[in-house]
Amino acid sequence: MSARTHVLSALVLAAACAATAAWGQHPGVAPSGSQPARPQPAARVPPGAPPQPTASWVLEPPRIRIGDVAALELVVVTPPDHRVRPVAPPADVKGFWLLGSEALPVEREPTRWVHRTRLRIRARELGVFLWPAVQVAVDGPDGARAVLDVPGHTLEVASVLPEHAGRSTPFGLRAPGELARGASPLGPALVGAALALSAVGLVLLVRRERARRRGLTETAAAAGPDPDRAAYDDALAALGAAATDTDVRRAADTAARALKRYAARRFGASSFAATTPELRAGSPPFAMRSRWPAFVALLEALDARRFPPDPNEAAAELRARIDESVAFVHESAPDERLQ
Repeated sequence: MSARTHVLSALVLAAACAATAAWGQHPGVAPSGSQPARPQPAARVPPGAPPQPTASWVLEPPRIRIGDVAALELVVVTPPDHRVRPVAPPADVKGFWLLGSEALPVEREPTRWVHRTRLRIRARELGVFLWPAVQVAVDGPDGARAVLDVPGHTLEVASVLPEHAGRSTPFGLRAPGELARGASPLGPALVGAALALSAVGLVLLVRRERARRRGLTETAAAAGPDPDRAAYDDALAALGAAATDTDVRRAADTAARALKRYAARRFGASSFAATTPELRAGSPPFAMRSRWPAFVALLEALDARRFPPDPNEAAAELRARIDESVAFVHESAPDERLQ
């Protein structure tokens, strides 16, 4: 190879090195032997980052039977160091009694805080109901406030009867004394017999009233203990026990049962196995026509205190209702001399 060829090779090699160096220093151009620069993806929220405040209703158990007590919780999840302002429970919700409300301790986790407000509710009606929506105010550590809208929560109340476990609609009213197993195929014959017995009973009742007014004490003594007097004495004894009971619900239940038993024994009313709404919708026995409105009103007043939202408020009124029950029994005493 000649000297001229050596010089040309050296010049070509030097030019290539200079071009490579200039390319590596040019912005946006990758150096030789590397991949072109790619755009970086947008920043993502890393796992475990503090959540945005959220709130919802949670029910345990998820399905309620009538008469059961359940826990309905308002759960609010916030980032750490946030404070949830108290939410006032609704004053009245159809289908339920509110038994109590409490704020549970805050569950502090590294990336979130969980705030719970527990409401104790008792189901009092069958059906599907909507617990009302609420707004929750959340205060951040910097003083900023966020307001969360919590939608209403659907609650289903089912029957406690095993044969109607899936029922969620109210039962209709049945006539007082009607058997729960349904109508008998002998219904028309039974109705006729009942009418005949009612006519006979009416005649006997009139005779008995006349005999009582004439003062036939000898006949009453010969017949043995007077069942009317026994019903009268038993009712007063039960009402006296209810008046001294410090348990409001138990005292109201004792007084209501005493009144129903007295009406059944004294006047032949179908009251002991019937509910108060059934008695209100039914027909009173002949001997209780004038006393029936007061009798049903007393039962309704006692029923309102058998499962009250606040037993302390019911205690103040219970004694007055028991006194009225005693007066009702005295007014219908079997012997005028007892009044």
